[in-house]
Amino acid sequence: MARYFFDWRDGDNFDEDVEGMELPDLEAAKIEASRSLLEHAHDIPPSFERQSLSIEVRDESGKSLLNIVLVLEIRSLALPG
Repeated sequence: MARYFFDWRDGDNFDEDVEGMELPDLEAAKIEASRSLLEHAHDIPPSFERQSLSIEVRDESGKSLLNIVLVLEIRSLALPG
């Protein structure tokens, strides 16, 4: 098992993970990060037209291994009038 750290970026906000999580491998870290992004997407207020969330996965040495990005974009298709 290795310790992976998940740093969040939500627009201009950055949250560095200082605890990390023990996981069996990088694939498990990728799945954990992807699930976390999707769960966090539920909290985005519908007033945003475009919102980008990302998680950067680091190992214990601080080396960046993955950057997973989720972009939510709302486009109006209604015709005027």
